[in-house]
Amino acid sequence: AALAYGVSLRNGFVWDDLVLVKNNQFLQPHNSPGSFLGKAFTELTFGSLAGHFYRPLFALSLWADAVVWGQQPAGFHATNLFLHGLVVGLLWLVVRRLSDPLTATLASVLFAVHPAHSEVAVFISGRVDSLALVPMLAALWLFLDLNHGRSIWGQGMRHLGLLGAFGLALAAKESALVLPGWLLAVGLHDPAAAGRRLVGRLSVSLARMTVVLAIAGIYVVWRWGTLTGLVAQALSSSSVANRAWITLGAFGSYTMQALVPVPLGPER
Repeated sequence: AALAYGVSLRNGFVWDDLVLVKNNQFLQPHNSPGSFLGKAFTELTFGSLAGHFYRPLFALSLWADAVVWGQQPAGFHATNLFLHGLVVGLLWLVVRRLSDPLTATLASVLFAVHPAHSEVAVFISGRVDSLALVPMLAALWLFLDLNHGRSIWGQGMRHLGLLGAFGLALAAKESALVLPGWLLAVGLHDPAAAGRRLVGRLSVSLARMTVVLAIAGIYVVWRWGTLTGLVAQALSSSSVANRAWITLGAFGSYTMQALVPVPLGPER
């Protein structure tokens, strides 16, 4: 990751960085986290960036960089590279639980240098995805580790770690709500549970996910007004059939970009 994107340390602030970092009055070293942690994006940027997004972990990371680095963009870019490298390392650990070392290494290296991830690695404001992925991958590893014969104390600590990781992921980005689906998928394919029937693996995975699903439900209820508002806005702009067609088209486009990442632009 460092070899692929290390050149970004020479980059400055661009696009949303100017609003979220350089010219942001909240995310400055002299402010305390309490002055901005309760604010959504629209409030945080004084209306410059519209959106019903509440991502306190993202805001906290930008503030922490401002405390350490001031207005030096190289420090912010170094944090992005560190987060991207951390994601790659955690991905290796997760894939290693599911497969052999060679497969894990190939998957993590491909992820590290894939052109589709360049914006997340080099665009300061794009770090929000890495901030969400770090705890999500940690949660996956902890979930898989539950199958490896730990004591009751060890199992309990891993469950607490799993819940804490899910909470951090939700504090980074709303799309972390997909984590329960990821947990179910890896639970069904975990080699450590290969001796169980599919129904048995499904029931065990769901039982272990009970509290995770409860947290997801609480989060959805808490954000219900925002989420329903976004859905209503999306549906009002076009028909349901048209939105479904657009969604399928977007899925196909991103799948092709993953397989053949040419051409790519800053918004893709």
